[in-house]
Amino acid sequence: MDTATQLEMGYFRVSLYHTESSYKPEFSMYSKRQDIKVGNINVDYLSITESQLQSDSDLSQSVLKIVVNPFGGFSWWGKVGSTQYKIKIPSYSYTNELETTNPGILLGLGLKYQVFPETIITPGIVIEYSVSLTENRVDRLFNDGVYIGPVSNKVRNIENQLSFNISKIFYKIEPYLGVKVNRNEIRLIDEESLGETRGSKDNIIIFLGSKLNLYKNESLIFEVNYIGETSISLGFNVGY
Repeated sequence: MDTATQLEMGYFRVSLYHTESSYKPEFSMYSKRQDIKVGNINVDYLSITESQLQSDSDLSQSVLKIVVNPFGGFSWWGKVGSTQYKIKIPSYSYTNELETTNPGILLGLGLKYQVFPETIITPGIVIEYSVSLTENRVDRLFNDGVYIGPVSNKVRNIENQLSFNISKIFYKIEPYLGVKVNRNEIRLIDEESLGETRGSKDNIIIFLGSKLNLYKNESLIFEVNYIGETSISLGFNVGY
């Protein structure tokens, strides 16, 4: 979540932001297990006859991100955060829902390069690559909204993403928009039975947002994502 303005060499910026997102992944399954351990019994949580796993997922993230530009050219960043996750998986004639009780973890790294700097007439354009990992322990199972019992599952998601961003400063406001292309690889792991369901999906996401410069090194930023993912983010930046 950023504009196309390049951070000056030798400077760094700290960002705090929160994101609420919802998406409908359709994964091509290349490894799957039909049952999940609930107490002393096994429960079917996806249809073994399906080669595609369609689900509804909700994710909340609170993130700390640090961006640095030590040498000019590329800006480098890292982020860490906490996450809450919920996933609904259709199975035969009903729907299973797995959700977290305690927060999971988010880790990410990325680099950004300014292809064209902003001028009085033209906007700035950047290209950015990032990789991130989220891991959540989903420990409650619901069947069509009815609580079934505790489970011992993990959802691990690795995202590789390439994005293009264009922005232009108008006084204190800097609107921006762009496109993200990413691949998500997901694993749903049952720690009791050691069963594992895996899949991957490619996404194209359109995003737009705006940054409001409050003071010289402080700003608020807002972003929404559409198409492959629906999300809304709000954050605060401090530069040094």
